[in-house]
Formats: sequence, structure tokens, C-alpha cells
Amino acid sequence: PPRRPSTSPRRSSRKAGKPRQYEPTLDDLDQILLRRKKFPVLLRRKKCPPVLPLTEEQRSTLRRAEEDWIEGMHAFLLRVPHGNHSKTVSEANARSVMRQVRLLAAGAGVAYHHWPDTVKFCENVPIDLSSDLQALYDEAQGYEDKYGKDLGNGWLLRHPIAKMMNYQQYKFEKQKD
Repeated sequence: PPRRPSTSPRRSSRKAGKPRQYEPTLDDLDQILLRRKKFPVLLRRKKCPPVLPLTEEQRSTLRRAEEDWIEGMHAFLLRVPHGNHSKTVSEANARSVMRQVRLLAAGAGVAYHHWPDTVKFCENVPIDLSSDLQALYDEAQGYEDKYGKDLGNGWLLRHPIAKMMNYQQYKFEKQKD
């Protein structure tokens, strides 16, 4: 069908005062929609723990691990390839992870500015390498479901806990050798 000129004023300052060349009709819209490419819907990455969780018996052997495990974990993150892609992390990544790990280890709890002021994750519950980190990971997901999604895509709790799981597995494997 032929296109008809429009009488409505132009909004573009570059084209102001000039008539529109055409105004799409419903037939044009149908043609545009038919020509449009269909893109596949991107599937969300499955949220799964990066390593198999240790049993209670295996975790109990880590109770006797070094007292200064936090500094050891920092060195692990920077120097030992780990995780789903077997890579080390950047200094900035390690700083972000260790900030949350120190809060969890001290039992200070992790607060989030999008959650109510009274809500803190694992407050008064010190976490160490003998803790059930898989249960902690699941609890962190529960907090997100209940109080609101972590807008940092997991950097608040899930990423640091996953790194703790990697370090826990590394310490257990190293201890066996």
C-alpha cells in the first residue's frame, strides 16, 4: 500500500518543520513483525554449587586445620586455580570475597542495604572451614528469596560462600596428601 504523508509535527529538531515522509499503517506493522528475527530466549545459568559438599566426617577433620585459615584462603584465591573454570581470581575479586568472608568468620553477620535494617545473614554464628557450607549456601539463597534478590548477582553471599566451598575442598584434598 502507498504511504501517506503525516500532518503531525516532527519532534526532531533536525527535521522540525518538515512533513513526515510516511506514517506506518497496520499493514506495514504486520510486515515488520513478520520480517523480524526471532532470537532464542537465553536460559538462566543453573545455580549449582561449584564443588561436591563435604560430609560431616570430612568437615570434622578440618576443625584441626590452621587457625589463620582466612589469610590462607586469600592466598588460595590469588594463586590456586579453582572453581568451575579452574582459574585464579583478580585482586579486586579477592578483596570483595574476603570482605564478606571476614564478616562471616567473625559472626558479625552480613547486612544488605536493600533488606530491612534488622536483617543480617548469619549474625552471631561464626563460620569456619568445618561449617556445612552447602547448607549455608542454600540458606543464603533462602534469604534472597525472603528479603529480596542480591542485585549484585551473588556477590553479597553466594559468590563468597562458593569460594569458601572451593577452599574447603582444597584444604581437605591437601590434608589427605
